[in-house]
Amino acid sequence: MSLRGSLEDEPIVKAWEWVNTLWADERVERWMPQVIELAEEEFEPELFAALHAEVERDPVFMTLGGSPRKNRVVMLTRTAAYVETERSRANVGGPQPIPAWMFNLAWDRLRTHRTLSNAELLDELRVHRSSAVCAVLARLPGVERVAGRTITLRWQPGF
Repeated sequence: MSLRGSLEDEPIVKAWEWVNTLWADERVERWMPQVIELAEEEFEPELFAALHAEVERDPVFMTLGGSPRKNRVVMLTRTAAYVETERSRANVGGPQPIPAWMFNLAWDRLRTHRTLSNAELLDELRVHRSSAVCAVLARLPGVERVAGRTITLRWQPGF
């Protein structure tokens, strides 16, 4: 869910006031992510099933930019997709994991907002494997690439 408008619009002013009231509550504690140990997130079940089917069909996912590059999924587990690229072969000698949370976050955003760009993934959601994530998601049923210079995906309900 999101609000659109300017900071002077009454609904946004009221929402901002409400948030500030929450933050001022004496029960609020500062969140320190570096001291919280999180369990590895698993793929959402329907996303995992769709990814598994696509990897079985063809494990090579081409990036969507002007110079398409191969992303080969060599292994898909409940918590990560292990992707090999030319760069990963040269730098570390093989595939690198892309954690499930990156795909889950992108998948949720795409279905919620109906579009998702590579720039949103990288700049707003901090998914630093955004090109590979977009390449993989673009092949899933219900997802299409929007024509244009930017890498943008569109969700078509009915998946």
